[in-house]
Amino acid sequence: YVEPGQEGFSPAERALGMPGEGVTPRLGEVITMLATTVPEEMAAELAGSMLGVKISKHAVQELVHRRGAFVMEANDAQAQAHRPFEESGLEREVQRPEDAAPKAPEVAYLEIDGVLPMTRELDEKRSSEVQGARGGKGRRYEMIGREVKNAVLYRGDTYAEEMPSRGSLLQKTYVSRLGHWTLFALVVWLAILRLRFDKASKLIVLSDGATWIRELAAWLPCGAFVILDLYHAKRQ
Repeated sequence: YVEPGQEGFSPAERALGMPGEGVTPRLGEVITMLATTVPEEMAAELAGSMLGVKISKHAVQELVHRRGAFVMEANDAQAQAHRPFEESGLEREVQRPEDAAPKAPEVAYLEIDGVLPMTRELDEKRSSEVQGARGGKGRRYEMIGREVKNAVLYRGDTYAEEMPSRGSLLQKTYVSRLGHWTLFALVVWLAILRLRFDKASKLIVLSDGATWIRELAAWLPCGAFVILDLYHAKRQ
């Protein structure tokens, strides 16, 4: 409990990765949700229009980065705790998350692909400060592409028919990870355990046939049936 006019924090705030610093946990959650759907500057404007809260673009960036780092750390820690193999390579006993689905589907789907967003990294060796200049004058950057691996998990029975030839999925789970596929695989496996896809009669992996995706599918201890998507199958 904090007296009016005083500052403090609650354990729940820190558990959410949103410690004080002038922003309440709920406000921080709303702002970061806005900033993951629209540009950060627009998120700041929307916060002012809808909530009457004035916040800078820089503050929005800080909130997003802090919350993102916490979420990644928490996800990786949980994925490690539920990893299917020991360091030696021996299979571990399945430890399912407490919030796992109550029932496994008959058919489960796992779509996997990678995207290559470009990042701008400061080249300190080629950069130099320009006296009296403002902004980035004198700085040199290197454009680097780093692959973000993505997965969409869904059941074969949770859809609505929009028309005779088209359906719409009602429930989807998304997983993304920057880095090697082995790190991504641990987070995917955690989602599989949570959805009980490891107990499905058939787990189907849909992909473009990339080598790392086939390796990931072969790594899964529950086994998977890999299908090459129609577009890439036609190009073979």
